[in-house]
Amino acid sequence: MSDGELDKVSALRPHQLGLKEAFDRLRDPVVVAEAGAAEIVYSNSAAEALFGYQAGELLGKSIEILMPGRMRELHRHGLARFNRTGHGGYVESHAPIELPALHSDGQELAIELTLSAMGEVPIPGRYVVAILRDITARTKREEDLRQSHTRLQAELQRRDTT
Repeated sequence: MSDGELDKVSALRPHQLGLKEAFDRLRDPVVVAEAGAAEIVYSNSAAEALFGYQAGELLGKSIEILMPGRMRELHRHGLARFNRTGHGGYVESHAPIELPALHSDGQELAIELTLSAMGEVPIPGRYVVAILRDITARTKREEDLRQSHTRLQAELQRRDTT
């Protein structure tokens, strides 16, 4: 993407995507990013709340601010592939994907997301819509249950051997 096209991406406003009103009403967090610039071009209030940002604060930021450092290199490779080809494993996944995410305060969250490539839009670029869910509490409950199960199995084994 040329510098001129990147300037157009930076100037993109959510209403130009034709989806702002619909996304604004969703209770689920929504983030739209342009793959070439890896730049957030839209986030609804639910996404801003999930990640701890003020209204409009995510616009123009790198999508990488929402992910832990250990995930960024893998993300760059996937995003570059999608930008080149229009295809990607996560974008074409038919199931939600569980990933770690990063809150503005540095705490990790567990999220579930679905990614969808946007079709034609009125400006150059490849756009991806992410619809997210915070599954931090669910994953904590699942881990607690696994640990409880492991303790119970150990206790039963101990009783069987005595």
